[in-house]
Amino acid sequence: MSVYHQSQELIAQAETRLAGGHVEEARALFREAGMAQRGMVATLPQGRVRTKSVFTLSAATLLFRADELDSAAALAYEALAQGWLEPYTRKRLEELVARIWNERRCREAGLEGTGDAISVVLFGGSILHRLAPLDSVDTIVRTAVNYIRRMGAWCNRKPFARLVRGIGDGVEEGYRPLLSEPVAGSYRIDIHLAQLQPTLPLDGAPVSPSQIVDGCVTFAGMVRQADAQGIAGFVEDERYRGALVRLVKAMIPDGSRIGEIEIRRHSAQKEDAVRFTPELRDGVKRLVTAVAPSPPGEGPRSQEGVFVGVLRAVDLDSADLRIVCDDGRPVPLQIPDELYDVVGPLLNRRVQVAARTPKRRRDKWIAEDVEVATGGPNEGSPPGP
Repeated sequence: MSVYHQSQELIAQAETRLAGGHVEEARALFREAGMAQRGMVATLPQGRVRTKSVFTLSAATLLFRADELDSAAALAYEALAQGWLEPYTRKRLEELVARIWNERRCREAGLEGTGDAISVVLFGGSILHRLAPLDSVDTIVRTAVNYIRRMGAWCNRKPFARLVRGIGDGVEEGYRPLLSEPVAGSYRIDIHLAQLQPTLPLDGAPVSPSQIVDGCVTFAGMVRQADAQGIAGFVEDERYRGALVRLVKAMIPDGSRIGEIEIRRHSAQKEDAVRFTPELRDGVKRLVTAVAPSPPGEGPRSQEGVFVGVLRAVDLDSADLRIVCDDGRPVPLQIPDELYDVVGPLLNRRVQVAARTPKRRRDKWIAEDVEVATGGPNEGSPPGP
């Protein structure tokens, strides 16, 4: 068997071990494959520039995946010093060196490396080359982080509770989100989910960042397909299901400034992305009703109303908010826990809120849905007293 075919067989075995959760066995196989390819490159004639470039990059990447950071960096630096390296390979090796540097810094900071990542890509509307409207990007990124936080809590089977931490305070106990810079070619942001190194013995190991990222992409795909049965089977808890579906709905563009958004695992091919366009919004709204009944209120409804205006926080920790309608009227709002994840990124934005009052509390409005408002200012349509 040739060195090439031997290394491919080792890589296939490593991927199988990794999928089964046998990380150390997978790393040993990646290391063996990387060293085999490194040795093969040394035997190739100088004239085979393309082949040497391809397998140099492959060998360094395999050593990185084997957690042999020093060996991967040494091979990358050695190759970058050569004048024969192809431009594409040079660029990829420079990126690998940056990843190795990040990996080391993360470990020094108490994280178990840079973890896995989910990519959020924006297209169309007001999206330019590496430029996008700040408020739109801020809202989507914060919503995506809340989506990852909520999925992390579900994957670890935590009891449902309001997540009150800010973006920098952890996705769930044991994790931390790290944000990349925009990537050229549309507007792509990678949200890395790094796992904290445990300082105390744990009762049961937390799920890996890869499992949480997989859960996010799988669930988003089910929402995209309006697979109510699959969603109910994937997330059995009704409150978690409600929060997660509403978070996906909140990321779907309305077409005014963003024409399309895709969600995918960072390492996945573009063809594997889950894409959402404005025409899917109404279907996902119906899906919310089907798989996640309205958050609990206080008895029968007395009134229903729709308010349009700027969302302000009175006391966010207690979910006590206010919407200042376009005509200047302040309306107090109570936010159920299932909507809390959606509301945070929308503070100080112009929104549309569908709400109701309990039968005996006409001064108290309980939000049932909150989304970014479209079109020009108007007064909303709350009923009279």
